[in-house]
Amino acid sequence: MDPFISIYAKILAFLTIIAGASIIFIILCFFAPLFKKRFLPFIKKYAIELACIVSLGAVIGSLLYSELIGFIPCKLCWFQRVFMYPLALILAIAVIKKDKRVTDYVLSLSLGGAIIAILHYYIQMSGSPNFLCPGTDPSLSCVQRLIFEFNFITIPLMSFMVFTLVALLMISRKLKTK
Repeated sequence: MDPFISIYAKILAFLTIIAGASIIFIILCFFAPLFKKRFLPFIKKYAIELACIVSLGAVIGSLLYSELIGFIPCKLCWFQRVFMYPLALILAIAVIKKDKRVTDYVLSLSLGGAIIAILHYYIQMSGSPNFLCPGTDPSLSCVQRLIFEFNFITIPLMSFMVFTLVALLMISRKLKTK
């Protein structure tokens, strides 16, 4: 593997681990009284901005993989992009216009994308294509792992973590802090 691709994959893998830790932290903020009192108000206040940063990073990451590195997205990767790209655009507009009413739209897009991403990850880890991705073209197979860092992080897992983190940030906006 090209050194640039290897370094880039490792950077995104570390960001995926950070996203996973953030997901755990936000879930703690939902249920642990100490976390809920101390951190949930901050998360609620900046949820849209944080979700915007995360989703824009995912869009840039996916475009670098396909346009700079040359990874051709498979069918399920395209479906994930269908959810991610408008998500980043809606969040960016919401940040610029200071519009806080996007929570439900962002939540629905992120949950839809998360479902496709976890299905794609399952297909990759099981190694068997299904009716959604028959894998007739080996260069575009949904089973193929173009990235496999730390023996579990693939591009669909990266996508799933982004969608889940964004969804939890939006859910945090709906919770009462007291």
